[in-house]
Amino acid sequence: MRRISFSASSSATLRRSRRHHLRLAGRDDPLFSDDAAPAIHQSSCGHPRAVNNLAIQALIAVFTDGKAIVDECSTCAAISEVMTE
Repeated sequence: MRRISFSASSSATLRRSRRHHLRLAGRDDPLFSDDAAPAIHQSSCGHPRAVNNLAIQALIAVFTDGKAIVDECSTCAAISEVMTE
C-alpha cells in the first residue's frame, strides 16, 4: 500500500479550499467568521486532516448552540474538544 502525505497548507490556500467546497455544497455566503478560520489554521498548524477535524467539531458546536455561522466561541469549543481527545 502506498502512503500519501500532505504538507501543511497556508492560511490563504485553506481559505480558497474552504470557499470552493462550500460553493460545491451550494453555499455562497460565509460559514466561518473572520476570527474563526485563522484560529482553526493556527491550532491545526495547517495540516489538512487537523483542519478538517477542527472544522467539523466547530460545525457541531454551532449546530448545538443554534447558531448560523462558526464564530470564535464555537471554534474555541472545537479546539478544546479535539485537543483533549
